[in-house]
Amino acid sequence: MGLDGVELIMHFEKEFKVAIPDPDASQMGTVGDIIQWLYHHIPIHQPDKLLYNDLANQLETGLQKLGITEQIAPQQKLTSFIPEENIDETWKLLTQYVDLKLPRLDYREVPNTNKSRFSLFKYKFIHTLPNLTFQQLVACVGALEYQKFVDFNYVTSLFEVMIAVMGIIEELIGVEVQTIQWNATLVNDLGID
Repeated sequence: MGLDGVELIMHFEKEFKVAIPDPDASQMGTVGDIIQWLYHHIPIHQPDKLLYNDLANQLETGLQKLGITEQIAPQQKLTSFIPEENIDETWKLLTQYVDLKLPRLDYREVPNTNKSRFSLFKYKFIHTLPNLTFQQLVACVGALEYQKFVDFNYVTSLFEVMIAVMGIIEELIGVEVQTIQWNATLVNDLGID
């Protein structure tokens, strides 16, 4: 394990107040491996604060204010219910309505239709929605503000462990939160050596 990985493990140990043995740390290949290990080795208090439900409801209320009133399933892709046109304005309004940080929009390369003789580039980049499901969006929102939502002395759910791990990785490593998903490998997907 490289320096980034060691620093990350040390940060998890400090925040969750647990010692992660070297053999266990060396077996942690994905974000999910870290989450599962921590969940099974720290005290989980009852009752569950239902943080996921609270965040999902806040997002659904914000979407309703945008005129998106359909029933949203957890595994439904954002692109299936949030229109791509005017996505910059839509994302900005949603951020204001929910009063939470949202993951950054992605970029997509499209042909540059500007036929000006001064146009040097064949392609331009436009904002697009992150390739996430609604459930993943809820986790990203929680991760971006995990310090506000997670009391490390009183963790009540797997969801809280997950958003804390995602948030810590985002802070320390600097990768976009939407890439820090359960199955993301630390080395190949996130560049953590």
